[in-house]
Amino acid sequence: MFDPEKTELVWIDEQARFKEMLLQIMKQPVVAIDTESNSLYAYQEQVCLIQISTVDKDYLVDPLALKDLSELSGLFESPEIEKVFHAAEYDLMCLMRDYGFRFNNIFDTMLAGRALGISSIGLGSMLESQFGIILEKRFQRANWGVRPLSQEMLTYARLDSHYLIPLRNALLEQLIKLNRLELFREDCNYLIKHTKPMQNNVIDLWRIPGVNDLKPKHLSALYQLLIFRDTLAKSQNKPHFKVISNQALLEIAQTLPKYPEELTLLPSVAKSQISRYAKGLLQAVKQAQKANTPPRNGNHRISESVMIRKERLMQWRKMAGFRMGVPSDVVLPKDVLSVIAEANPQTMEELQTIMKDVPLRFLKYGEAIFRLFESDRKQ
Repeated sequence: MFDPEKTELVWIDEQARFKEMLLQIMKQPVVAIDTESNSLYAYQEQVCLIQISTVDKDYLVDPLALKDLSELSGLFESPEIEKVFHAAEYDLMCLMRDYGFRFNNIFDTMLAGRALGISSIGLGSMLESQFGIILEKRFQRANWGVRPLSQEMLTYARLDSHYLIPLRNALLEQLIKLNRLELFREDCNYLIKHTKPMQNNVIDLWRIPGVNDLKPKHLSALYQLLIFRDTLAKSQNKPHFKVISNQALLEIAQTLPKYPEELTLLPSVAKSQISRYAKGLLQAVKQAQKANTPPRNGNHRISESVMIRKERLMQWRKMAGFRMGVPSDVVLPKDVLSVIAEANPQTMEELQTIMKDVPLRFLKYGEAIFRLFESDRKQ
């Protein structure tokens, strides 16, 4: 186990020190990576800290001070150096968005926990169960865009990557013992291939809970309200939810108020928001009367036959996961399941093409999946 008291902590905010760090970490077979962002405090979220740990050092890289991080691409794309993350998807999305990085050879300890059937897969839970280590959680929602960072925040940040290598080592042994290492590696490769750069502040009407129950005029109102909120958030440099919540906008769209007094009757709209934004909110509702109704998202139109195939696949996957002692989507990723249900493959070759990014799953489950639709093919 790595004792943080015996491990050097190195703060990197100068290009010369950054290059020195790269010379050292590029010699390592395994490094641990984590990031901290300011998503709770800014309109345009960005990576504010990159933690990189080796067996004897914890580096804290300050992207706000360094002008050029492009040389990190050599680390991230290296097929020889394994990069250990926990819950890698968010880190990858943010690093792709801010720097255009691409990745190869990662070890996601959260995916390893899922492949092993571990029930609690948060980093804190896994460290406690594996090593009896309890991490400080006080700074999970901290503003990492401020400078200077306090000593307590520096300690918190380093520990998020500090224990990842020993955790990786412990999980690797268990994966080998249960003969699930190759399945897990497939999960990591699938994550790399299908992760896309994070998109900040996309106005996506169809991600609002409850939107599918709205009639056209209410949909138009909600869309105009989302545009109004985005303008406010940008001017205030705040994330959307800190301006006004999705639920508040939904309630306004549902009721189509004409006067400020009507806004006071809505449970999710705060008095302070009414005093500041009533004019703009009511104007957005009025503007919606002249605007075209947003087209319904085609992804929400699923035929009955596709639904039947999807349900059949989900039931099979659930039972297979139960037998393995893992969550059902470890057996077959959700998006692969959806494509199979929609495509209704007529031959094993078609199914293999659909499952090309999960070849081990095809070898293990392809025939069983194909047999699920045998009655459909006979019709």
